[in-house]
Amino acid sequence: MVDLLIGAPGENRKTITESIDFVKSLEPTAAGISLGVRLYRGTPLAQMLSSLDVSDTCLRGHVPENENFLQPVYYLSPGMGEGIHQYLNELTGDDPRFFSLADPRADRDYSYTENQVLMEAIEKGYRGAYWHILQKLQHF
Repeated sequence: MVDLLIGAPGENRKTITESIDFVKSLEPTAAGISLGVRLYRGTPLAQMLSSLDVSDTCLRGHVPENENFLQPVYYLSPGMGEGIHQYLNELTGDDPRFFSLADPRADRDYSYTENQVLMEAIEKGYRGAYWHILQKLQHF
């Protein structure tokens, strides 16, 4: 399993395409894609963002009244543009190795939080890493 963290400062569609192509060349068993970099107080990224005029469109999560980032806040590079989920789906296509958090396709969403497909599979007796269970389900 390879995990990609997409959306750091400077990330854009060109760098995303390069990253996806590189992961494909590795031929991993599975690859998960997470959008956004979580901010933690005292980290260089949080300090950098506090000194810049960062638009609200760069931040996701519990932004208001959360200066210490005790509730999750994520940074997404504005260079990724609108429709990033669709763009990632176009890059990964039907490749069964790729999973993404918040993928609108239920069998490709590798979040285990409130994932109905995954919960039903576990109830039916599937065991193992959640991404592996989802891969097994794609083959049936």
